[in-house]
Amino acid sequence: MDPLVKIFVMIGNCASIGFGVWHFFVPRLWNWYAYIDSHATELVIAVRAINVFFSLSLVLFGIINILLIYGGNSNRYSIIVVLAASSVRFFL
Repeated sequence: MDPLVKIFVMIGNCASIGFGVWHFFVPRLWNWYAYIDSHATELVIAVRAINVFFSLSLVLFGIINILLIYGGNSNRYSIIVVLAASSVRFFL
């Protein structure tokens, strides 16, 4: 794989991992739950679950992409498929 491609993938995925880690703390930093009615406990749980799964997916996809790029056992097709799926994830 081209070294320039590895550098770009590393930069993008480090940004994804950093954003995912930061996003775990966003609800507390920005006091999200102050804007939700305290009686809507299901809504608080739903927002918390969506945030956790979103943050976790950012971190895990970033790690997977880095492992695929720098791992020696990945073939070109699997790398293209996983990177394409990760790229589409950002647009949805």
